[in-house]
Amino acid sequence: DRLRATGAFSEVAAGFLTGGLPVEEALAGLSATTVFIVPLFMSDGFFVRERIPERLALTGPVTERDGRRLTYLPPPALDDRFGDLVVARCAALAGDRDPAELDVLVVGHGTVKDPASETLTRRHAARLRGYRSVAPVFLEQEPGFLDALAARTGDLLVAGLFAANGYHADKDVRAALGLAVGQDDRIESNGHWIGYTGAIGADAGMTEIILAQVTRAAGSRD
Repeated sequence: DRLRATGAFSEVAAGFLTGGLPVEEALAGLSATTVFIVPLFMSDGFFVRERIPERLALTGPVTERDGRRLTYLPPPALDDRFGDLVVARCAALAGDRDPAELDVLVVGHGTVKDPASETLTRRHAARLRGYRSVAPVFLEQEPGFLDALAARTGDLLVAGLFAANGYHADKDVRAALGLAVGQDDRIESNGHWIGYTGAIGADAGMTEIILAQVTRAAGSRD
């Protein structure tokens, strides 16, 4: 909807691997001969490298088929601008609190089956400076988010590297922080503050990142 509202494209469609309109049908429903395909994932793991290309019969970054040119872009989360967004969201959440008195947990999905999520989570965590501590943690590998949460002793800011405020961002992280859906901070009974960015992949700033990706890809074609 945000991309459509920019007026930059003749058509914009959303497709899904499970649930919603299947990616194959979303692509087939477009009439344009030039199509940019954006995988809205937080890393270039298995689904981005293998499952989407398999489902859409992509042969590489650019696929020419049936008079159409399909350009497969990297996940927006790999872009340096996404790192800027992580930094900005954390700063906005911290507000006028002294960063030097805040610990930060940057939460990624993680999986021992593929290093892509861990690599990107650590990369974006390294962008955060000036805080008392910054630690990349994960839901499905070590170091674990719940263990890190239990070990904290002071004010805490949590950054969620998720594509949407769904099961992981809300059910796993927000609930563990004692926050209601839509709530981003609270003061605990011991007086410590806790804040949560929510899923940064759902930020409106993702629209500009995708537009920049498409612009670069279109320019390289010329």
